[in-house]
Amino acid sequence: MSHESVQALMSAEVSFSGVANPKKHDAPDSLSPMDMVFFGFLGECAGNYSAPAALQLKREGSLKRIAGIDLRLPPETIPFDDYFANGELAVTMHWLEDNGYLNPQTRHIVSTPTPTHVPIITALLNAGCRDVASEKPLTLISADAHALLGKNVHQISHQLAKTQMRKFIQECRAGLIPLEQIGHFDFFLLEDVGVTPGRAVDNVICDMHWHGYEAMVVPLASLVEPEQSFRMVIDEVVVAKYIGGPAIFAPARDWTLAAIKGRILGTHEITYRILAGKGWAHRDKRFVVKDRQGCELRSIPLVEEPRWRAHYRLLRELTKPVPDMLTTLEQAVGVVDLCQHSVQMAVEVETYPFGSMPFLEPLA
Repeated sequence: MSHESVQALMSAEVSFSGVANPKKHDAPDSLSPMDMVFFGFLGECAGNYSAPAALQLKREGSLKRIAGIDLRLPPETIPFDDYFANGELAVTMHWLEDNGYLNPQTRHIVSTPTPTHVPIITALLNAGCRDVASEKPLTLISADAHALLGKNVHQISHQLAKTQMRKFIQECRAGLIPLEQIGHFDFFLLEDVGVTPGRAVDNVICDMHWHGYEAMVVPLASLVEPEQSFRMVIDEVVVAKYIGGPAIFAPARDWTLAAIKGRILGTHEITYRILAGKGWAHRDKRFVVKDRQGCELRSIPLVEEPRWRAHYRLLRELTKPVPDMLTTLEQAVGVVDLCQHSVQMAVEVETYPFGSMPFLEPLA
């Protein structure tokens, strides 16, 4: 799969190619028990999702040792086998080497603040590691993302790995969803909570709309023949920050809500809307697929308990000789382009009261 990016004055687009569905391999389902290293152990993602997922894999015998790497301060209790905290990446790399974690057999998961993803990934690859995986967003800068193409890097796309979304992707791969029937996508990822104090969070487009772009790109790429392509066109991006809200949440310093509208051009035109953010009136997490007459084909819930199960499925894939991470690196790079274009096109409007429902009617 390949993609190209083109930005116009009032719109932007990214082109994606179809991909062949993953083939079954004669290789064993999993390799010998391996080590797994997590960068950013204190972060919400690694601590709440990746850690319990990895511990489950260890109980099942897929992992031998689990190490947590944090570039800030160590926690009081460590559920992993090894832990190291230091503010300098070079020192961390020496520790990994001294403790036997720098090798092609170890899997490395990067879930640190986004600006540090590419430097850590690059350092690991230069040290001879393979199957390095990154939480979303891969990076905020398109040029950095394109520089990773051709490398052994995987994207962790946990929204796609949730039970019902994964089932939808598998149906698309099996040809059970006729492409010609699809006329519109609605992606809602709305939370009734605010920003957690002290959490390093990207602007809402790179943090949440990433999932919406992936939810459309990955299934469509499996429905399009490998020699064909489709274009994701961005037509409108509206953003805002919440004001007010419970004192347990931090004030909004960056955009907390965005609505994106656009079209997908291929065999026919498909329209889409992504509405995602925090400080909404109620939780609403679903991916809706409609036919060309506007009738609902699928309404896919994006909530799953326990919440770490989606990460577990993807980390388990990394223990296999040929991982199926649902999203290819090329697709992830294309989503970086989409997010960067969306940020550049964004029009900020007035703040909205925490707990309200802005943007809904004008874009319905």
